[in-house]
Amino acid sequence: MNDHQKSMLSKFGKDDICIDETHGMNSYHFNLTTIMVLDDLREGFPCCFMISNRVDEVVLIIFFSKIRDKTGIIQPNVFMSDMAESVYNAWVVQMEPPKHRLYCTWHVDRAWRKNLNKIKNKTKQVEIYKVLRTLLVEQDAEAFSRMFDNAINRMAKDDETINFSNYFTSYYASSVQSWAYCYRIHAGINTNMLIERMHRTLKHIYLQGKKVKRLDKSLHALMKYTRDKSIDRLIVLHKGKICSKVKELRKRHKTSLLMSLEMVLENVDHNNWNVLSGKTSEMYEVNNLKSNCDCKINCSDCQSCIHCYSCSCIDSAIKRNMCKHIHLVCQFLKRKNNENIITNNTLTNLERTNETTIIVSQLNNSTKPSNDLANEKDKVRLYFNNILDGISSSEELGILKKCLSSVTRTLNALRSNANSQPFKSLTPSHCQTSPNKLKITPQRRFHSTKSKRNVEKTTLNIEVPNQVEQNFIAASLLLDVDQNEDLPQYN
Repeated sequence: MNDHQKSMLSKFGKDDICIDETHGMNSYHFNLTTIMVLDDLREGFPCCFMISNRVDEVVLIIFFSKIRDKTGIIQPNVFMSDMAESVYNAWVVQMEPPKHRLYCTWHVDRAWRKNLNKIKNKTKQVEIYKVLRTLLVEQDAEAFSRMFDNAINRMAKDDETINFSNYFTSYYASSVQSWAYCYRIHAGINTNMLIERMHRTLKHIYLQGKKVKRLDKSLHALMKYTRDKSIDRLIVLHKGKICSKVKELRKRHKTSLLMSLEMVLENVDHNNWNVLSGKTSEMYEVNNLKSNCDCKINCSDCQSCIHCYSCSCIDSAIKRNMCKHIHLVCQFLKRKNNENIITNNTLTNLERTNETTIIVSQLNNSTKPSNDLANEKDKVRLYFNNILDGISSSEELGILKKCLSSVTRTLNALRSNANSQPFKSLTPSHCQTSPNKLKITPQRRFHSTKSKRNVEKTTLNIEVPNQVEQNFIAASLLLDVDQNEDLPQYN
């Protein structure tokens, strides 16, 4: 850990801390353990590395004690790791216990798929997996408790699923606060994929996909990766950067433009709204947390950021995104404010419109160009000033910029070709060949010559249940009835 990594851990370590390990960095079978934090753009930054031949509680206690000597005691809001208890126990010994101890959802799902082989019946495997996924995404704690008990009782009564029931009860019944969605609402993180991506980048880009034999090459790759991440951080601070969260924010803003503002219902206190979802016909609640924020994950059109609003949907409550429902509420408030402004400034707008109409009519009625070029420029300048004064949104300004860019290219072409002779075609003579006469040699097709190994699949390929299936399974678990009898079948 260098000085920059130390400062990042001290600055952002109180929010989220992710810990994971990987192997394959060298031929000595040493493991690489990484501690990562999430910065203000919700991007991962590795703060500390440990290379060791074993990863148990004793080694991790030494690892965390050295960090504590440099940074002091750290108490994060969220501590995310895999299901191994050694990592969390070692952290509690040296640091303060976190407010939320969460499992990575991807690791939990992979463990469930891998152990579904305890059920011999293929149909029962699909059924049990969809029940587990329904339990995972349930956001109501009381409903989850009832559904969980009924699911355990149902699996324990069946002779084909009793082995999986014993496994699930022993490993996950006592730690539901770490993997269920109802206990991680607005926690801000759901998976450890940022560390997984970093490990893959190290192996496939910095080590070129090779399993190096010498340990110093692995250390050199870690130092280069840390240096590049530090430079990226400098670019973010001084020039700005479009991160993945901002990209996702813009996608959801475009989706919200296809939704109707009539789907927003404002409550009496004017501080929260109910938004009807079009696909699932469910009602989500959007709350206003604060009026303004100085973060960099903001929407320029909505004039809001990810910290100003919260929504009860999974995209906002679990994945920490500015969902489409929040964007729709921002557009609803924007239209409401614009209506008030138009009502208060009707006279000013009418006067401006009349003046603009007079100027446009003067420009259209001028059949002969004036000899005084300065007067004509003043008229055009006044015309454009009135256009700029009438712009009320960034979309209108973007359209004006595109129009002006095309006008600029036309004027440059006129200036460059003022003294040149007119040409007959935009295409050179040697390129004017009929498409039928072209004989293009197709590129050679290559195929992999690597021998394929027959690797036995340890995880099952089962689709995650959709929203209709989840509602059906949740209803059957809440009512404690068989899915095949008392409730109608879903498609």
